[in-house]
Amino acid sequence: MNSKESDIQQVEQVIENVENTENIDTTNTEQLLDFTNMFKSQKVAKPKLLNRQQQQQQQQQQQQQQQQQTTQSTEEQNNKSIKNTVPRNLTITQEKMSQRRCLDVRRWYSLSRPQYQRSCGISSVVTCWNYLFSTLGVGNLNPLSQEDVIVSLGLTSEVGPHFNDVEFGSFSGNMSLISWFKNICRLQKVQGRAYFLWKNEGDFATPGVDRDVALQKLTNGLKTDKISFIYHAYDHYFCPIGYECTPNKQVEAFADEIDYNDCQYWIIIAEPAKPYPMFTVRKWVDIAQDLELKYPQYMNIRKMDEGIKNYKYDKGVSQHCIMAFERIDPKPKKVIEKKEKINSNEESKIIKNNQTDQQNEGPEQISENIQNIEPINNDLVKQNDQS
Repeated sequence: MNSKESDIQQVEQVIENVENTENIDTTNTEQLLDFTNMFKSQKVAKPKLLNRQQQQQQQQQQQQQQQQQTTQSTEEQNNKSIKNTVPRNLTITQEKMSQRRCLDVRRWYSLSRPQYQRSCGISSVVTCWNYLFSTLGVGNLNPLSQEDVIVSLGLTSEVGPHFNDVEFGSFSGNMSLISWFKNICRLQKVQGRAYFLWKNEGDFATPGVDRDVALQKLTNGLKTDKISFIYHAYDHYFCPIGYECTPNKQVEAFADEIDYNDCQYWIIIAEPAKPYPMFTVRKWVDIAQDLELKYPQYMNIRKMDEGIKNYKYDKGVSQHCIMAFERIDPKPKKVIEKKEKINSNEESKIIKNNQTDQQNEGPEQISENIQNIEPINNDLVKQNDQS
């Protein structure tokens, strides 16, 4: 029975197919059935054999995909579980903040600005001296003008060419600045000294001083009021007057204690040339790179976008450095307390008066003294007998 029913069903399907084919538009080829693929033998594509390099590349790609998937999943989990830290109840003080941010406004007051053409050297020396010794800074003397210093040092006469016409660049060097500072101190009758804080090569180089030691000396000096600094950059002198130690972590902006090794140091430099802003702020890393470059390489710290360049001549020595100018306070005089000595004449008078008093004593006074002494002696004898 089952076979008959199946045969009947097949016949019915054939009849339905025939009826459907009558309604098909034979002009439209898209509606016609395509039986060509039914009679084609389907070939199974064989996997291509890979070289060792291809196999390694395939494995690396698979590993990278797995790593990316894992990192994405971990980042998603972290983003979901991150809880921002919000510093509250801050207790930082001005004293603690002064260890990371230092800017003495009196150093800015002492800045000799604007300079004359190429007079940055003598203008920077005047800036240092005014801060150390004048009332603009921490001293008690009248401030000095750069014109007064130029004339008093004999760099040019008061009646002569204009200061703009003086070729300061022809005789301004590191040792010139040091000698000018000493001569100004001598003329003003004060004591001071100047030396190289950090110079990488050439004459007066500072062995044993690297960028870390120089940074420590510079920051310590800027905290005090006894030292001023001049930075000799490319074809220019100007004065560092402050710094900031910026933490790399945002939450440590007002933290009581920070890791100073995990910070970025910025140096604030006072600019005497009027075409530039009054402050030039640069990273200490960039300044250290400038000072560590050896001739013929150099870098213009005021134009960082120009990068590292080379001088035309191969022979030479880099003169870039940081110089320190220090005030020497006079030692306080020791006050010795002198005992009052009696004159010999007064001593002789006192002795004579004592002698005359003894001579004037009569026999009655002597007998009275003896009588006063006898009872004392008798009492002592009785005490000895009783014992």
